[in-house]
Amino acid sequence: MDSSWCDVTRAAEKVSVPMLVVHGTEDAVTNLQQSQLLCAMVRGPSELKVLEGSGHAIHLDAQRDVAYEMIARWLRVYLPRQG
Repeated sequence: MDSSWCDVTRAAEKVSVPMLVVHGTEDAVTNLQQSQLLCAMVRGPSELKVLEGSGHAIHLDAQRDVAYEMIARWLRVYLPRQG
């Protein structure tokens, strides 16, 4: 797949809010180095979580519950509490 149509690096440099990137080790679309670079480029806090055995569509993989729990834990840290 030609990913040249989607250059997120210019946009990433403008991100100043917390960002979570979840990367599957079996991702055939994006390699781990690209996910690491994305996290390094943002101005706000970023975190990279690597999910062993998952592909690009983590929300559809067998380990989706693990991914959802990772995301939920991260959101509890970074989302402001209401009331």
